[in-house]
Formats: sequence, structure tokens, C-alpha cells
Amino acid sequence: MEKKQDAWVEYLDTFSRKEASYALIKQFRTGIRRSDFDVYRQAWEKLQQLDDLKDDHRRRKELLEKLRGDASAWVNMLAARKEPHDAGHLPGDPNDAWRHRYWEQLLEERAKIDLDQLQSQLNDLKEEIQDITAEYVEKLSWLAQLNRTGLEQQQALNGWLGLYKKIGKGTGKHVREYKEEAKKTLIKCREAVPVWIMPLSRVVESFDISTTQFDVVIIDEASQCDVLGLVAFALGKEVVVVGDHEQVSPYAVGFGTDQIHELIDEILVDIPNKKLYDAKSSVYDLARQSFGGTIRLLEHFRCVPDIIQFSNQLCYNQEIQSLREASASPFRPALVARYVENGEDEDKINQAEALEIVSLVLALTRFKEYEKSTIGVISMVGTDQALYIDSMLRRRMTVSEYQKRRILCGNGAQFQGDERDVIFVSMVNSPSHNGKPLHLRARDDAQKVFNVAASRARDQLWVIHSLDPSRDLKTNDLRLKLIEHATNPDGLRSNKIEKSPRKLNSELEREVYEHLVNAQYNVMVGCQVGEFVLDLVVIGEKGNRVAIQCDGDREITREALEASLHRQMTLERLGWNFIRVRGSEFLRHPPEAMKKIERRLRKFEIQPLGQFSSDPEKQEQQKEAQGKELLQQVLERAKMIQTHWKDIPSVSSVIKHSAGSDSSEDEI
Repeated sequence: MEKKQDAWVEYLDTFSRKEASYALIKQFRTGIRRSDFDVYRQAWEKLQQLDDLKDDHRRRKELLEKLRGDASAWVNMLAARKEPHDAGHLPGDPNDAWRHRYWEQLLEERAKIDLDQLQSQLNDLKEEIQDITAEYVEKLSWLAQLNRTGLEQQQALNGWLGLYKKIGKGTGKHVREYKEEAKKTLIKCREAVPVWIMPLSRVVESFDISTTQFDVVIIDEASQCDVLGLVAFALGKEVVVVGDHEQVSPYAVGFGTDQIHELIDEILVDIPNKKLYDAKSSVYDLARQSFGGTIRLLEHFRCVPDIIQFSNQLCYNQEIQSLREASASPFRPALVARYVENGEDEDKINQAEALEIVSLVLALTRFKEYEKSTIGVISMVGTDQALYIDSMLRRRMTVSEYQKRRILCGNGAQFQGDERDVIFVSMVNSPSHNGKPLHLRARDDAQKVFNVAASRARDQLWVIHSLDPSRDLKTNDLRLKLIEHATNPDGLRSNKIEKSPRKLNSELEREVYEHLVNAQYNVMVGCQVGEFVLDLVVIGEKGNRVAIQCDGDREITREALEASLHRQMTLERLGWNFIRVRGSEFLRHPPEAMKKIERRLRKFEIQPLGQFSSDPEKQEQQKEAQGKELLQQVLERAKMIQTHWKDIPSVSSVIKHSAGSDSSEDEI
């Protein structure tokens, strides 16, 4: 028996102390050596318990290995029985834990996608698609053009072009014959050219109305086109009429109204509203009352808010949304009212105002701030004042400078459909000799002229006048309204970007705002640009601005998402830059998200301004002060320029253009 016990002990000694079962082996060995039955029995019972757990242990290992590929860290903790996995019960709800980890990994993967880079790629692809599409359309168009243009059509086109060269100014002996021959020739070549762009007078000369038919006829600036423009309707299966009934309409100068009304009564028997078909109704007005439905464009991209606000209130019931913000203009103020002493209106020319405008134009060209600015001059009484100013500018500016500035001098109607960076408006009228207020200028047709004149400037509008508004003009006079608006644009201002009351729409916006403010950035909340509202706007020291759009912290519909993207695309066309902040990224790791935002801000040259210089109002005040300083320098330079003039042309030396002198603007 002792030999058996020794053999058992010798066998148990072969097991290493590092074995997991060594404690049980040691207990067996102790019981055998001491012949202690109780110790041996306890060890045997433990061995049986472990043997009973063998299948469970094997199953545990299988499950852990199966799980290791998806959650290796969790498997290692379970295998090592590390806290909180060291007890015999689950530390929590495994379904909740699984869902949490699933979303954590999903959000981590999404966070790896750089939205800015993705947006940049989308923009590049969009431009590439547009370029490819344009090239594809161009190739298709030329292919179709080649297919439709045979030798006969080519001969007809060349013949038509040659005939119009012979017509020239239309004063030759055989002009009538050439025109008739050109019209016949055009019948052969019309189908070879898909699009024809020409003034209405050329349309009548070129096409036979009884036989010519286009798929679509587009009449642009239809509000300036009189009833004769209806001829174009006969040429199209469909007609698109583009215009604005609040802008200048035909004046009907030289038309006999009695004869026109007799023809209306005789010919237009069954036509609704037939009395409107006189020489003073535009094609746009006629189309508007005849066809009913219109597509109205309310977004305005040309003028800064202070400038367009005059027209907005005067004609459009405050419905026009200016999508340019005040800071988009390089000039402060955007409106300047300049009073000229001793201005005298002589034969529709106010020489003092003209000299003031010419000197100001020459002064502007001397400053680098106006280096790229185009310039226009609008006379509010006829065209003689504009001709006088233009003649002086041509004498005192080099040809290259004149062309570079795209100088245009004319009346309101001549500027319709046009624009310049800086516009000078000359009121021309001077105080009456009897000291009484001038005749009221407030009729509807005058309102259209003022609407056009006051909305041609993109960045700065100068109103030059010789009138004392409180003495020389009656209440409701349009001249008074424009002068007062130029003097005090705040009186009409309602569409300028301003800091709204500090109201944050979500927890994400509040957190982003607080982080930016704590980092000493200049932040505005709820900024309105036209009809759009931006969550947060960060402003740099130079006035450059970046919109911060917070996404993902609240449910959003597909329609709302499309509207948000449309808003961003619209504002990006106006020069806005956007930084989009994802709630899933910011709320999980605020410091890392803020670093990313600050990197983007530095890319747009926006730095923290410091707690003492980050007040938007102080920054605006500083810009206003700089703008006023530049304005004063321009005025001083203009005054100095005038002191050196010696060869000022007399009013009588200006050649009068009968068509301009007879403009019915003088009668408005």
C-alpha cells in the first residue's frame, strides 16, 4: 500500500506549480502522504465539480473565440475575469451595452468622413459635370447645325450677311431693295440657325411674320417695349415676357393719342381692356393683364441692403430680399448725399452739379480702394446734364481709364438693365426763384424712373443735389425721399444683416457658441441674410465672415435638409463660406471638434480677436470711421481738382440731342 502511495505522490510531483490545477493537485498529494481520508475526499469532490463544468467551460471558450473577432477587448476582459467581469453575474444589460457599442463604432466611422472635404469633392464634381454637360450640348448643337446646314443654307447665310453690310446705316439709295432681298434670303437660312438674338426693329425688318414661326420667343426688358413689341408674339408658338412693371415704361413721345384711340375703337373690337393698347402701355403690362400668372423673383443680388432699401419700400412693399450684406461693399457709407451750393438749372443742365460730379469721379480714380470700381452717372432730368458730364469726363480722363471704368452717362431709362459699382445721381433741379417749393414730382411714371436710378449701384450711391429738402421740396416728393434716404438710410433700413437677440435654437448651438466665445472669437447669433437665418457667424478682424451651421442635434425632414443645402449654395454664390458642425462629433468629443473648427477658421483668415476687441458693434463703428475718413479724403481731393480747372466748357457748347432733350422725364 505504501508503495502505491509513493507512486501516486511521485506522479503528482510531475505537475508544474504553474498549472492552473496545481492547488487541487497539492491537496491530493497532501491527503495521500498523510493518509488523511477527509482531505483526499474533499479534493476528489472538487475534481468531480470541475469535471461537471467541463462542457460549460468548453462552450465558454467556443463563445469567447466566436466573439473575439468583433469584440476582442471585451473577450480578453472576460477571459481574465477583470472587473466588472469578475463576478458570476452580468454587470449590466448586454443588449443596451451592445447597442451602445454599435452606435459608438458607427459614429466613429462617420466621424472619419471629412464633411468639408466631401463638400469640396461634391463641388468639384458638380463643376466637372456642368463643364462636361456644356461641352456635350455644344458638340450636339454643332452636330445638329452641320446636319441642318447644307450648301444652299450656307449660301443664304453669307448672302444675308452681305446684304446687311450693304444696308449699313440704312441711308443708301437702294436700302429698301436690299432689305426686301435680305428678308427673302432669310427664309432659306432661318432653319439653319436655331437661336436669333436681335432688337425688335431688326426682327421686323428680317422676318416675314406671316410665314416665320419659332418654338419660343423671349422678349427681354419688356417693360420698356411699347405696343409695337406685340409683333414679336406672332413669331412664336410660346412667348416668355421678361420685365418689371415698376421700372421705366414707354413715354409715347411724338405719338398722336387721339388717332391711336380712334384706331383702337375701330380695330380692337373684341379685345379685353382694349384701351390699354396705347403707346404708353408696355408689352410687359399688356402680357401681365392678359395672361395673369407671373413668376416673381424676390431675391436681389446687385445692391447692398442700404441702397436697394429705397426701391424696396417705394415700389416692392418691402418684399425684396437683398442677399448681399452690408459688409460686402468695400465702401462706407454705401449712400452719400452731397449738397452743391449755388447750383442753377439752366436749360436742363446744372453746371455746378456737373462740375461736382466730374471732380468726384476723377478723385475716386486716384484711390486704391476704388481701383476696380466701374462708374455711372444718371441725370434725373433729361439727358443734357448727362451729355455735359460725359463731355467733361472724356476731356479729363485718358481713353484707357474711361474704358476701364466703363463710364456711362445717361438718364434713368438708359440705365435700365444695367449696373455699375458706383453711381452718381444728379438731381439737376435747383430752387425756384420765388422761394416756393418746386412742383411735386410723385407720379407713377416718375416713381419708375427713381426706382431704376436708385437701384443701379452695387456698392455706393451718390446723390448730388442743389436743393434744401426742407424748403424747396414738398412732402411726398420723390426727390425729397431719395435725398433723405441717402442722408439717413437707417430710416428705411430693415433688411440689413444685424445681430438678432441672443437666442440659441439648440443645445449644440449653445455649446459651440460658448466654446467660440471662450476662445475669444467674435460671434454673432441668428444672423439674417435676406430670407435666410444663419445659426452662428464668426467675424474676422478684416470683416470677413464665416457661417457655422450646426447639424444633427435634432430631427430634420428631407425637405428641410434640401432647403438648408439650397440656402448654403445660394449664399456661397454671394461669397459666404460655411463650416458645418456635426452634433454626433461635437457632443462626443468637444475639444477635438473645436480644434477642427479653429483650423477651418484659420484657413478663412479668421483669428480670435481677444475679449476687448471682439464686440461686433465696436468693429462696425471702426469700419464706419474708416469709411468716413476715406469719404472725406475723396471730397478734399475733388475740391483740390476743381481749383486747378481753367478750361471749363460752357453750357451752350454742349451739343443738344433732340431725342434726349425731348425726353418726357422732364414732364414727370
